[in-house]
Amino acid sequence: MAKKTAEKSTSSALKKRALWTLLFVAIAALTVWAVTAQSKSFSFKSFLAFLGELDPLWLCAALLAMLFYIFFEGAAIKVILHAVGYPRSTAKNLSYSAADIYFSAITPSATGGQPASAFFMVKDGIPLATTTVVLLFNLILYAFAIVTLGVFCFILKPSVFYFFSVPGRVLIIVGFAAQLLLAALFFLLLRYPAILQRAGEGIINLLGRMRILRKTEQKKEKLAKSIGSYGSCVTLIGKRWGAILGAFALNVLQRACFIAATVFTCCAISGGVAHFAELWAGESMVILASNYVPIPGAMGITDTLLLDVLGGLFDEVTATNLELFSRTVSFYLCILLCGGATLFRSIALTVRGRKSAPAVQDDQGENDAPDNSGIDKNETI
Repeated sequence: MAKKTAEKSTSSALKKRALWTLLFVAIAALTVWAVTAQSKSFSFKSFLAFLGELDPLWLCAALLAMLFYIFFEGAAIKVILHAVGYPRSTAKNLSYSAADIYFSAITPSATGGQPASAFFMVKDGIPLATTTVVLLFNLILYAFAIVTLGVFCFILKPSVFYFFSVPGRVLIIVGFAAQLLLAALFFLLLRYPAILQRAGEGIINLLGRMRILRKTEQKKEKLAKSIGSYGSCVTLIGKRWGAILGAFALNVLQRACFIAATVFTCCAISGGVAHFAELWAGESMVILASNYVPIPGAMGITDTLLLDVLGGLFDEVTATNLELFSRTVSFYLCILLCGGATLFRSIALTVRGRKSAPAVQDDQGENDAPDNSGIDKNETI
């Protein structure tokens, strides 16, 4: 019975992933159509000719920057995990990074990123409370990294701000404020675990009154134990200033690599290097504006705003070609690689689970609890 339930759950999860992936592909296709439709002179023939003129050295640099973007997130998580006593291999940390990047791109408001990372971390024997703290902490550093680079770029090239339309400027300002607000909110959740406990108890009480959840008092006790472990983990990280600064530096490098992947692609055309500073500042502002928009990967906003920047530096056809190709390198190819890595890790876990299945008793009762491999039972909610 337990085996059938697990198979049904896996099937449901795969269907949801497939649906989100199809939605992502549909939005990507619509975005490409919208970008090309804005340029009356665009044609795929001219686009192919454009690709043939690009400098291969700059393209290699762009590809490396994209790969390092994935690597540095995994490295930041590795540093934090090591600080709380759960060191894991580079390969495993890269799988956490790939899952976060992939599911953040294909789910609304990037809601699937952290849960996907958490799934793999728990499977690797990291307690749920510790996993939650590590991912929240990294999210705070990620938000501050975006703000830090944004401030730097405003100082570097403030004139680029006026490349954007009025709605684009509003999005940049709102995005800047939203990143600070989110970072402050996540910090409060780390600093005051009681907020999480009260919220959790409120949800348990509500579900109990609706007769959706039974044994609410037992659930509250488990919640309290988990929050206790959560608070201990927060306190431990707070004493590791070297790890905090290291993880922050890695988050800055990660965001810088994402910007660099776009900028290096633009430098591959003749005359592109001359606009290096403007391109860097512009891409940083695009990230500020689009990072909080509640659509899969904020693709439409990103493409529109990037086209504003490129349109202020190059002619219409060149700007359109650059926008399409730079996004292909920095975003779409990245998502493809992360999706492949996530699929590979999921298959590996499935194969490992099937190999260990014979050790499970076939006559397991219908009401027995399933084995949550790798989860500390005293710390799960």
